[in-house]
Amino acid sequence: MPVRKILFVFLLALVPLRAHAFTEQSVVAIPGFYYQSGPLLKVKDGAVPWGIFATTKEEQTITRHPDRLPDVNLQPKFKEIKKYAGRVVKLYGYMFPLDSGEGQKHFLLGPYAQICPFHFHIRPSLVVEINAAKPVPFDYDPVMVQGTLRLARPGTKGSFYFLDNAVPVK
Repeated sequence: MPVRKILFVFLLALVPLRAHAFTEQSVVAIPGFYYQSGPLLKVKDGAVPWGIFATTKEEQTITRHPDRLPDVNLQPKFKEIKKYAGRVVKLYGYMFPLDSGEGQKHFLLGPYAQICPFHFHIRPSLVVEINAAKPVPFDYDPVMVQGTLRLARPGTKGSFYFLDNAVPVK
């Protein structure tokens, strides 16, 4: 009986340690832990190189709250990609579908193939949200799309870049 009480008190003492593991310190401690890395996909046929997107830096802000976990927000600091904003451009990359079905009108595009069906493990500065004018056939191989590149407005959350009115390019 006393052994059970001692074990219970010991386990109860671990609860604050477990809660501490999810504070802002652990959020910041291992940035990029889930992100893919390695050589970027080489583009073709005049598509914007992924290295241009990679020049965008991510500025992290943390808002602490006394009664819940902190909010962590990433804001883009655009560099070379600014010259493409508002222009019709081609992008060549791997699809991460957001719609169900073979034809995708809303999907993500990046320089690495997807490795998880739940999350595109790529830094936000290397992901473009595609809003297609008509469905683009899903493919595990890289696809080429063309549309108008739009940059996120300052202070907004979510994707850093958008390709609007996108159409597949053969």
